Amino acid sequence: MLALTTFSVAASVALVAGFFVLFKAPPEKAWAYFIPAVIVPALVAPPVIHVLLSMALALDAAHTNAAQQQEQLQTIRQLDLIGRLASGLAHDFNNLLTVVRANVDALGGATTNAELAAIDDAALRGARLTRRLLSISRHEQVVLVPQPLAPLLRETEEMLRRVLPASVPLELPANVPATVLHLDRDAIQQALLNLVLNARDAVDDHGQLAIEVQERALPDGSWIVIEVRDNGPGMSPEVLGHATEPFYTTKAAHQGTGLGLAIVQRTIEDHGGRLVIESAPGEGTSAALWFPLTPTGITTVARETSRLTPTPRAPQATAHNGPYRLLVVDDDPQVRRVTERSLQRLGHHVVSVSDIAAAKSHLESDADVQVIISDVMMPGGTGFDLVRDLRRNGNHTPVLLVSGFTHDALAHDLEADARVARLAKPWDLPSLVAGIEQVRSGLPRA
Repeated sequence: MLALTTFSVAASVALVAGFFVLFKAPPEKAWAYFIPAVIVPALVAPPVIHVLLSMALALDAAHTNAAQQQEQLQTIRQLDLIGRLASGLAHDFNNLLTVVRANVDALGGATTNAELAAIDDAALRGARLTRRLLSISRHEQVVLVPQPLAPLLRETEEMLRRVLPASVPLELPANVPATVLHLDRDAIQQALLNLVLNARDAVDDHGQLAIEVQERALPDGSWIVIEVRDNGPGMSPEVLGHATEPFYTTKAAHQGTGLGLAIVQRTIEDHGGRLVIESAPGEGTSAALWFPLTPTGITTVARETSRLTPTPRAPQATAHNGPYRLLVVDDDPQVRRVTERSLQRLGHHVVSVSDIAAAKSHLESDADVQVIISDVMMPGGTGFDLVRDLRRNGNHTPVLLVSGFTHDALAHDLEADARVARLAKPWDLPSLVAGIEQVRSGLPRA
């Protein structure tokens, strides 16, 4: 400011001097010109310069803010696009897995067959893979079940060591607290894998990694902390401040997507916990998952846990009632056929159609249908639309909604209807039969 004011005064004096030289003004009148030439700029220049500088700073801040908002908008659009892609892929993949599991049931009969059990287990792992895919966006339901911590870490250790080179040792705790946490096992294993992969990349195949587990008591409650530490180069404060932002990465384009820590943060928040990252240049990095010992305040737990994640099993005979008159509605011909065959083998009378319009048409001519098994997302209308239309017309036929989208929870207006339930794909035959019996009985959902 002082320099600009001085420059203004000097410029004013120079202009007056130039006036005297150019117009040959009498020297005795110089004081009448030079004194104002000094005083006026000295008084006027500071506020004018202040206003101009303020305007320049405001314009620069507005430009920076607009650029940040544009970047955030682009990130949101990218996440939405990836979420839509992930949802579509998961839906189609779950349809394929439904066909696999249903045919395993058909082939297994009442015998125990190791090969069939392996196929069934692969289908279940594929279903878990779709849930990991959907963790890119929030298009998934988090299923929290009690899990002993020590066995979980032992199981995860083998997976973690497979992704580490022999030159990078992984130190795990000798003693793990005998604690049972409410977890989504697959999501937490994926989170730990992401943290270990980040640590591996940081140490560049020549450092050390360690996982520590400890209990922490804070004023807001008791916590179990699983910490992943490395002795890599660490992060600057600027990089640390952006570390959990989606698509932010310091890696080369072919080495990372910038989604790893963003997914970890979403995962731990869904568990009612928090991700704490500490790092400084030259001091390595610590990434800690904080889990509450009492899972209070968690609202993302799926209501139908047992049916969302069926446990692997050997094919076996399925107990059922009936026979019933059933209507299957699904736009995927393979899913439709395998569902129809599976239920016919149990003695049920089954008719299958490919869309909502065909389902309505059939129901108009067949008033004896006892249960409808309907896909949710189909061209021309959803399973929710079908249920609402039936209820508006006084038809209270039980409906089991079967979906390949893991985020398709029951709509709010259908939650109170005890004759409507949801079953996630890929289902196995016992789960399908249990769903049919549940909506037939009209018992409240668990």
